[in-house]
Amino acid sequence: MQLMNFRLLFGESEILMAQTRKISLVGFRFAGKTTFGRALADEISIRFMDIDSLIVQSARKSISEIFKTDGAAYFRLLEEKIIYDTFNSDISSIIAVGGGAVSSSKNRKIIKNNSYVVYLDVEESVLLSRYHRLEMQKDEFRPRLTSLSLEDEVSFLLHQRKPYYQEIADLIIPLENALISENLNVIISKLEKHGPKWLKNKLANRN
Repeated sequence: MQLMNFRLLFGESEILMAQTRKISLVGFRFAGKTTFGRALADEISIRFMDIDSLIVQSARKSISEIFKTDGAAYFRLLEEKIIYDTFNSDISSIIAVGGGAVSSSKNRKIIKNNSYVVYLDVEESVLLSRYHRLEMQKDEFRPRLTSLSLEDEVSFLLHQRKPYYQEIADLIIPLENALISENLNVIISKLEKHGPKWLKNKLANRN
């Protein structure tokens, strides 16, 4: 589907997508969506999908290159299309959703209506600590979205997006600044108690 025609087709309608078993992980950048999504997928032998990675594959450019050459509006439109395609597929999966994707009401409807949504809720101070520690270690430096300082930008965007994360979440899991293995155990324990039945069964039967 051409991007120029995608929004016209998608319109403002609320689209019911393929009825497959999907778990979405939402939250701010560096909340651990990709790390824990991949680990959880391995635990229950299900496919893992990362929306940002799919965008990069589709565009054949890094995210920083997309912002630089095509602009933020194009990135968000491409993100909408990738989310539409991913949630319309018949593939059962764990899906890590980009931190800013929830700013789109269309994305929120698709994610909420067609997956069990887990919000990884990490304190602002922990996110900032991870920004300072990890940002320059990434393969690409993500573009800044405001003219604010890093600390003020994280605070501004987190407070802007947090109500959207909470709005679509079926389960909110607060995560401490702990070891990956410890937080993974917290996530699994919460899902064993509160997750959908099919996921509970998979977790109970995992090796």
